[in-house]
Amino acid sequence: MADDNVTKLPICGKKKADGRPCERIVGAPGQPCYAHDPTRKDDRRRSASTAAKSKLSAEVVAIRAETRQIMEDLREGELDRGDANVLLQGCNILLRTVDQGRRQAEYDEVRTEMSELRELFEKQRKVLDYG
Repeated sequence: MADDNVTKLPICGKKKADGRPCERIVGAPGQPCYAHDPTRKDDRRRSASTAAKSKLSAEVVAIRAETRQIMEDLREGELDRGDANVLLQGCNILLRTVDQGRRQAEYDEVRTEMSELRELFEKQRKVLDYG
Protein backbone atom coordinates (compact mmCIF):
# COMPACT_ATOMS: atom_id res chain seq x y z
CA MET A 1 0.00 0.00 0.00
CA ALA A 2 2.87 2.39 0.78
CA ASP A 3 4.24 1.74 -2.72
CA ASP A 4 0.99 3.07 -4.23
CA ASN A 5 1.38 6.35 -2.34
CA VAL A 6 4.97 6.78 -3.50
CA THR A 7 4.13 6.22 -7.15
CA LYS A 8 1.42 8.89 -6.98
CA LEU A 9 3.82 11.64 -5.88
CA PRO A 10 4.42 14.25 -8.60
CA ILE A 11 7.82 14.06 -10.29
CA CYS A 12 9.76 16.59 -12.35
CA GLY A 13 9.68 14.75 -15.67
CA LYS A 14 12.19 17.07 -17.39
CA LYS A 15 15.08 15.45 -19.27
CA LYS A 16 18.43 14.81 -17.59
CA ALA A 17 21.69 15.47 -19.41
CA ASP A 18 21.79 11.83 -20.48
CA GLY A 19 18.30 12.06 -22.01
CA ARG A 20 16.49 10.05 -19.34
CA PRO A 21 13.52 11.65 -17.55
CA CYS A 22 14.21 13.29 -14.19
CA GLU A 23 12.42 11.44 -11.39
CA ARG A 24 12.84 13.91 -8.53
CA ILE A 25 9.75 14.51 -6.43
CA VAL A 26 8.28 18.01 -6.77
CA GLY A 27 5.65 20.01 -4.90
CA ALA A 28 2.96 19.90 -7.58
CA PRO A 29 2.42 18.26 -10.97
CA GLY A 30 4.04 20.21 -13.79
CA GLN A 31 6.56 21.97 -11.55
CA PRO A 32 10.24 21.46 -12.34
CA CYS A 33 12.65 20.28 -9.66
CA TYR A 34 15.42 22.53 -8.32
CA ALA A 35 17.87 21.28 -10.96
CA HIS A 36 15.52 22.08 -13.86
CA ASP A 37 13.79 25.24 -12.60
CA PRO A 38 14.93 28.15 -14.81
CA THR A 39 14.19 30.65 -12.02
CA ARG A 40 16.77 28.87 -9.81
CA LYS A 41 19.61 29.13 -12.35
CA ASP A 42 21.54 31.72 -10.32
CA ASP A 43 21.15 29.65 -7.15
CA ARG A 44 22.56 26.60 -8.93
CA ARG A 45 25.49 28.64 -10.26
CA ARG A 46 26.32 29.92 -6.77
CA SER A 47 26.10 26.38 -5.39
CA ALA A 48 28.41 25.12 -8.12
CA SER A 49 30.85 27.91 -7.32
CA THR A 50 30.78 26.96 -3.65
CA ALA A 51 31.34 23.33 -4.55
CA ALA A 52 34.35 24.26 -6.67
CA LYS A 53 35.84 26.16 -3.74
CA SER A 54 35.34 23.19 -1.43
CA LYS A 55 37.33 21.01 -3.86
CA LEU A 56 40.27 23.33 -3.29
CA SER A 57 39.83 22.68 0.41
CA ALA A 58 40.21 18.95 -0.23
CA GLU A 59 43.64 19.70 -1.69
CA VAL A 60 44.56 21.60 1.46
CA VAL A 61 43.44 18.64 3.59
CA ALA A 62 45.63 16.31 1.51
CA ILE A 63 48.64 18.61 1.85
CA ARG A 64 48.09 18.81 5.62
CA ALA A 65 48.01 15.03 5.83
CA GLU A 66 51.25 14.83 3.84
CA THR A 67 52.84 17.44 6.11
CA ARG A 68 51.83 15.49 9.21
CA GLN A 69 53.19 12.28 7.71
CA ILE A 70 56.54 13.97 6.97
CA MET A 71 56.70 15.28 10.54
CA GLU A 72 55.84 11.85 11.95
CA ASP A 73 58.46 10.15 9.74
CA LEU A 74 61.03 12.72 10.91
CA ARG A 75 60.20 12.09 14.58
CA GLU A 76 60.46 8.33 14.11
CA GLY A 77 63.81 8.65 12.36
CA GLU A 78 62.52 7.29 9.04
CA LEU A 79 63.42 10.56 7.33
CA ASP A 80 66.49 12.73 7.81
CA ARG A 81 66.18 16.46 8.50
CA GLY A 82 67.42 17.59 5.09
CA ASP A 83 64.93 15.44 3.20
CA ALA A 84 62.10 16.48 5.52
CA ASN A 85 63.02 20.13 4.99
CA VAL A 86 62.87 19.78 1.21
CA LEU A 87 59.56 17.91 1.36
CA LEU A 88 58.04 20.50 3.69
CA GLN A 89 59.17 23.28 1.33
CA GLY A 90 57.36 21.41 -1.44
CA CYS A 91 54.21 21.25 0.71
CA ASN A 92 54.49 24.99 1.29
CA ILE A 93 54.73 25.61 -2.46
CA LEU A 94 51.66 23.43 -3.03
CA LEU A 95 49.72 25.38 -0.39
CA ARG A 96 50.65 28.69 -2.02
CA THR A 97 49.60 27.32 -5.41
CA VAL A 98 46.23 26.22 -4.05
CA ASP A 99 45.77 29.63 -2.44
CA GLN A 100 46.61 31.39 -5.71
CA GLY A 101 44.12 29.16 -7.53
CA ARG A 102 41.44 30.04 -5.01
CA ARG A 103 42.17 33.74 -5.32
CA GLN A 104 42.09 33.54 -9.12
CA ALA A 105 38.74 31.73 -9.02
CA GLU A 106 37.32 34.38 -6.70
CA TYR A 107 38.68 37.14 -8.96
CA ASP A 108 37.15 35.48 -12.03
CA GLU A 109 33.82 35.15 -10.24
CA VAL A 110 33.80 38.81 -9.24
CA ARG A 111 34.76 39.81 -12.79
CA THR A 112 31.89 37.78 -14.21
CA GLU A 113 29.44 39.31 -11.75
CA MET A 114 30.72 42.80 -12.58
CA SER A 115 30.24 42.13 -16.27
CA GLU A 116 26.69 40.93 -15.66
CA LEU A 117 25.95 44.02 -13.57
CA ARG A 118 27.34 46.28 -16.32
CA GLU A 119 25.07 44.59 -18.86
CA LEU A 120 22.05 45.01 -16.60
CA PHE A 121 22.96 48.65 -15.99
CA GLU A 122 23.28 49.31 -19.73
CA LYS A 123 19.94 47.64 -20.45
CA GLN A 124 18.26 49.63 -17.69
CA ARG A 125 19.83 52.85 -18.94
CA LYS A 126 18.59 52.19 -22.47
CA VAL A 127 15.09 51.53 -21.17
CA LEU A 128 15.14 54.79 -19.21
CA ASP A 129 16.61 56.74 -22.16
CA TYR A 130 13.96 55.47 -24.58
CA GLY A 131 11.13 55.25 -22.03
